[in-house]
Amino acid sequence: MRVLTLILVFACCASGQTPAAATEGKIEDIRIAPDDVLDIVVFREPDLTRTVRVSSSGQISMPVIGNIKVVGSTTDDVAQRIKTMLSKSLVDPDVSVAIKELGTTVSVIGAVKAPGAYPVRGSIPLLSLLAKAGSVSENADDTIQVIRKSAAPGTPVLTVPTEDLLRNAKTELNLPIFPGDTVNVVQKQPMGVVMVVGEVLRQGEIPLKSPKGTTVRQALAAAGWFTREAKKGDAKLIRIHGEDGHKEEIPVNLNKVTDTSFDDIPMKANDILFVPSSKSKTAFNRTLEAAIGITSGRLIYVGH
Repeated sequence: MRVLTLILVFACCASGQTPAAATEGKIEDIRIAPDDVLDIVVFREPDLTRTVRVSSSGQISMPVIGNIKVVGSTTDDVAQRIKTMLSKSLVDPDVSVAIKELGTTVSVIGAVKAPGAYPVRGSIPLLSLLAKAGSVSENADDTIQVIRKSAAPGTPVLTVPTEDLLRNAKTELNLPIFPGDTVNVVQKQPMGVVMVVGEVLRQGEIPLKSPKGTTVRQALAAAGWFTREAKKGDAKLIRIHGEDGHKEEIPVNLNKVTDTSFDDIPMKANDILFVPSSKSKTAFNRTLEAAIGITSGRLIYVGH
């Protein structure tokens, strides 16, 4: 939310509008970040009224009450907290807090381990900024987007190939990032899931890690293999066809699934592997019905 609001603020400042006009009176709703400058007014108490800069640790210092952590809060939140603290020594204090100056920070969003706003003086190389954010996470796609604060409306977003920057040592891609810029490490689109239910150690969804999908043996391994009550010979693979909702049941004999002679079966996104129980049928049949309902709902939702 802060990122989108700041983009509006900077774009409108470039066209001569004030930040308040740019956000239609919503400047107070911006979450406070390190290096922001705050105007704090305690009415009828000039000694407590001051302009302060938020520290890199996210705090401000006030007379009487000391240090207050403000990062992540709105100005209204901070004003209320200051009022509450001052009430211990003043009678019904009246406090207002406003952002006077947006701090010199850059925002890192998307597939990084520690997304957030990072203080920057002057500029910082893209690689150094990513290091501050804990580097890219496992679900990062092959593109990093750099959204310039200073870019004119309609200017294309800068794109940096992740592989070339991080592993192929193309130093020309290590762009300088300036205060107000936003770096978005694009996340991979999910490839879908399969489900394993019934007499396995870990029932539930298994994310697909490859466009080629997974196999019955791989899905069972991810589910922790069988319980003692598993009726391996009567397992079945259930495939719901999104075009017409037709439910196809494919018998699967899992008695030799760990043998090299087992003819492993490919599973597609949204397939359900059901391992029945040698004892109770009712409970696991309900589990299977629930799994089918979830999968059918997902197919309808995504428009298949």
